[in-house]
Amino acid sequence: MATTGSARSTARERQPLPRTGAAAVSSAGRNRADAMTEVALTLFAERNFASVTIKDIGTALGVNTALIYYYFDSKEDLFRAAIERAVQRAFLHFRELRLRHSNPADILSDWLDNHVDLHDPIQKLVKVSLDYAGLPVELPEVERSIRQFYAEEYHTLSRCIQDGIDLGLFEPVDAGRTAQWISIWLDGLMVRSKIFPDLDVEAAIHSLREMLWTYLGYRRHPAAT
Repeated sequence: MATTGSARSTARERQPLPRTGAAAVSSAGRNRADAMTEVALTLFAERNFASVTIKDIGTALGVNTALIYYYFDSKEDLFRAAIERAVQRAFLHFRELRLRHSNPADILSDWLDNHVDLHDPIQKLVKVSLDYAGLPVELPEVERSIRQFYAEEYHTLSRCIQDGIDLGLFEPVDAGRTAQWISIWLDGLMVRSKIFPDLDVEAAIHSLREMLWTYLGYRRHPAAT
């Protein structure tokens, strides 16, 4: 069942408790919660939400289930946190890469490379998102995190494409539709690589980049940064 508002409030009230001591305790508490979401995301992706139990996650972590309930109110709450962390991790990494460039083409290229560098967590995010779509219950916070991922991806891609058009680097294509095509293509790659683990993701991303440059009429200049 979906976590109630009061239950989520109780969970949030419990989480700060490890921070009442020294800063090192706070850091240890956050690291422990992060480790729980990491393991949970892996199990949810390998199996599915319905079949994974808190006991399974505790066994994988080597901890008592009571410790998990100290940080998370329920399996749904942990599921939500795992997805939120995967979304935040993907975009934190990309934002760091984006600071390196001013050329829209290089920003686009980095976003594609992000799906190679962070293939494992992004693939897991896509897999659990598919599983979530088939759940008989709605979890509004999970829905919001998934939509946030795709909304920010769309905004980032369409903005880069439009900036490239304005600078005369790209042909005047429909930036929104092109961004959507890239996003759908990348999702397809994540699913295909789950079905066929030996798929060369890096080579597939290279092919996508070449097709994109051709479509945009982009010619890379050696001095681009």
